Amino acid sequence: MNKKLTDRQLEDAKALYMDYKSLAKIASAIGCKKSAIAYHAQKKDGWRSERVLRSTELAAEFSESKLKRMNSTFSSGFAAVEEWMRIKSADPGELKTHEVKTMLTVIEQMDKISRLDAGSPTDIIAETRPMDVKEALQKIKTADPFMVDADFKEIENDEEENDEAITVQD
Repeated sequence: MNKKLTDRQLEDAKALYMDYKSLAKIASAIGCKKSAIAYHAQKKDGWRSERVLRSTELAAEFSESKLKRMNSTFSSGFAAVEEWMRIKSADPGELKTHEVKTMLTVIEQMDKISRLDAGSPTDIIAETRPMDVKEALQKIKTADPFMVDADFKEIENDEEENDEAITVQD
């Protein structure tokens, strides 16, 4: 095995590295040590950084292509639903519940896929929890502007003719 790699060997090694071949396979194919290939791959501004950049570019191209295909598919799907609705609206007697449900499910699934791809929640989930007394009172005060915020204390009446308890405000 040679110590110094020729320009041709470096080009071949780089091409294999960019095709995600293992360092051992590249070294075997080129006829050099694995450490020489590792050096060129991992050095600053080496093949690795170029391969990462290339994979990032490929991912961006894939995402753009995927978005175009998805939009095309959704457009076709909505066009089919629209055509189906046009045909069925001409003769409402032919409209069946399961057909409507199926079409609405298709639209719902397309919406979920587009939300998922955009990183948005796929379902709207409401958070519910029990209300405590303070929150209930606050809600009542908001709804009833005439409610007085007061503490009441029950006292007994000293008069004999009225045995009922009365309440007074502190």
